[in-house]
Amino acid sequence: MHLNNNPEENIRMENEFLQLKLKAELGAETFIAGNFPPKVENEFLKNVLAFENSFSTTPMKKIYELLEKPQYKPEIELDETAIELALEALITLMKKKQITLEFLGAYSSRTKYKFITEEFFNEEVSENTIPGMIWDFNYDEYRPNHKVAIEQQTTSFISAWIDQKLTKDYFGLADTFIMPNGQLFDKDEIVNKIKNICKSFPEFKDCSYTIEKIDYELQNHIGMGFSEGIVKYSAMSRSQEKITIEGQFKLYFTLEFNSWSIFYFIFPGFEFPFME
Repeated sequence: MHLNNNPEENIRMENEFLQLKLKAELGAETFIAGNFPPKVENEFLKNVLAFENSFSTTPMKKIYELLEKPQYKPEIELDETAIELALEALITLMKKKQITLEFLGAYSSRTKYKFITEEFFNEEVSENTIPGMIWDFNYDEYRPNHKVAIEQQTTSFISAWIDQKLTKDYFGLADTFIMPNGQLFDKDEIVNKIKNICKSFPEFKDCSYTIEKIDYELQNHIGMGFSEGIVKYSAMSRSQEKITIEGQFKLYFTLEFNSWSIFYFIFPGFEFPFME
């Protein structure tokens, strides 16, 4: 690595080297959201490298042990009031130990408490931590709630449409789109079509929508699903002319690698290109 007289540029070069080192030696990909100063990114990458290097030699511990084996009663022995208090105490203790457990769906306190004490306590993690690191877990990875996942993807898509952020980096779009007549399009083609719409209408606003139905089918961990509803929003032209757009939408999803992505959609204000 050749250094020059610009300290900031040297740090940028070191950051690139650290990223390559993480990928080459450990197979670790790094992505840092936001525009952080090179020095902050440098410290982060060094911490990640130190963590990854020590991970394989660090003993594993159960969550229950990391929490210092707290006393608790089985779920079946607690009434509704006691469950609420016991769950709150466990979540507070987990946060102190830099452990978070997210629940995407609306689950009862009893369901949460039962899962934590009967299953989550047995989850094993490395004893090794780096400053500011949090062990972040998601209940829905253990108990997938596909309806909630599709609902969230639907909300995300509509928000990204209104904010004009449906770019090639948007994770919710499938790499290949399948038309009703069997035509196939690359994700980039669809994104470019959306980009052209945004050139004519540089601002969307005043959005309201209702999701009326969500459904899906699974077979051997592969799934197909859809969401549908009504959406209404305003499109502002370059001359500041306001056009109200409203109608039915329908998003078609495919489940691969435990993630739902959109492979075709019907959405007011958009028509697919090259339809035969």
